[in-house]
Amino acid sequence: AAAAPTRVMFEHGDREELFVGSRPLKQYLKDGKLGWVLRLGELMDELDWTAFEAAYEPGGRPPLHPRRVLGLVMYAAVLQQSSLRQTEALAHRDVGAWWLTGGLTPDHTTIARFIGRHEALLTEDFFVQVTSRIAMHLGATASDLAIDGTVKMAVASSAGALKREGLERKRTEAKEAAASAAEAEAAAIGGREAAPAARRSQVAQARVEQLEAAHSALVEREDARKAAGKSVEDVQVSPTEPEAVMQPLKQSHDFGLGYKPVVAAHPSGLIVAQNLSSGSETEHVEDLIAQHERVLGQAPQRVLADAGFSSIHLLAFFVAHAIDALIPSGRNGKPRSGRLGLFAKSAFRYLEDEDKVLCPAGTEMTPGPPQKDRHGNTHREFRTPACRACPLLDQCTKAKTKTRVYKRYDGDELKDVMSEVLSHPAAQAAYKRRSTMVEPVFARLDAAGFTRFRRKGKHRVTTEFALKCSAHNIALFLGRWRAAVVIFCAIRLGDGSWRLVILGAAVAT
Repeated sequence: AAAAPTRVMFEHGDREELFVGSRPLKQYLKDGKLGWVLRLGELMDELDWTAFEAAYEPGGRPPLHPRRVLGLVMYAAVLQQSSLRQTEALAHRDVGAWWLTGGLTPDHTTIARFIGRHEALLTEDFFVQVTSRIAMHLGATASDLAIDGTVKMAVASSAGALKREGLERKRTEAKEAAASAAEAEAAAIGGREAAPAARRSQVAQARVEQLEAAHSALVEREDARKAAGKSVEDVQVSPTEPEAVMQPLKQSHDFGLGYKPVVAAHPSGLIVAQNLSSGSETEHVEDLIAQHERVLGQAPQRVLADAGFSSIHLLAFFVAHAIDALIPSGRNGKPRSGRLGLFAKSAFRYLEDEDKVLCPAGTEMTPGPPQKDRHGNTHREFRTPACRACPLLDQCTKAKTKTRVYKRYDGDELKDVMSEVLSHPAAQAAYKRRSTMVEPVFARLDAAGFTRFRRKGKHRVTTEFALKCSAHNIALFLGRWRAAVVIFCAIRLGDGSWRLVILGAAVAT
């Protein structure tokens, strides 16, 4: 008997056998000013494909080598061809794609299966490999790091999102349909209708499981809002994509189902770290720093982030890891303004030596006993009986008790220090670099057609976003982005306040 193969034999194609007319394809690309395609091929050749190769087992038809398939995917992304059918078409008709695939022509199904097989590697390892290699070529080293997030729409329609009442009705209907299908399947055993009945039963049961997952997500969100003392009447969930969260969309006042991708941008323009969550920008900041270290070999010298990242937990993390950070508590590097035009927390001054707080009227507020909030964070509430007679009461609180409560958390001293640091002109000048580093990244991604996700489910959109970031860095390395323009526009909201909206536009060569 023939010995079983001990290793996988991959299909690589052969670039040397590719000609356009009588000219070798390589020479044709050089003459046609498509040398960047050759550089992309060289970049793919420099990467370590061992982990990708290990995902295949010996035997059967030789699979296409991951270098060839992923080279095609990156080439299509650089050309802003985002669908798998567009990518398949490039493999058949585009000379640049021929070079990267070695003349192989994977169809859209093969490409989809490839992405599904290697999702874990594509989400981080491939991004890290590509970015670190590009950083080496560019001579990029650890420096300032600008972190920011955005919102991208999910595949699921916002119109299909359900509140509790609607979801419960759907669950009941699905369970009844599944029970009926199971009875029909049992009755059809041994007959000609057995196979179709079994399929209908499987579909009905899958629908039940889908709605149960949506129910679990809805309960989790309701519990979180209850713990925060908020109403749960408007909580919604998508029955087909429960991980997507209903949230305000960027550049509009509408709400929609979406996810929050987050990037960390280097002064060179590279995305040196990326991640994604359902609805929190701050959830993966520590992972971003770790990814930065994998890409550039060390932690960033300084982190720049907007007020959305101003939390005691993150400030403590940066202190513990000796990472300088500039993170204001309010917009544009300024202290956070108060709600409804009332005095903000920054208008109160904590006297550390006396353990008291001075309110805007100059009255001393004394602390109560320590207590914990819904997240388990310890804090004390400072109050004063002078509130009711204070002439500034209407500017301080709308509470029926006519008493302003100042909450001071363990760790608020970190925010005090940050506020003091950001009061210095040098720190303010350094912080202004944040928008020029990270906003062009989002502008380029938008210009490349990344306005919403094409895949469904959190783990799939996480992979999709990682591939977008890898392609962004490759395009930057190859000189495919000539410039980026970021336009800032102020819009007046219905309550009379103003909102800064960023309209990004990028130009590709």
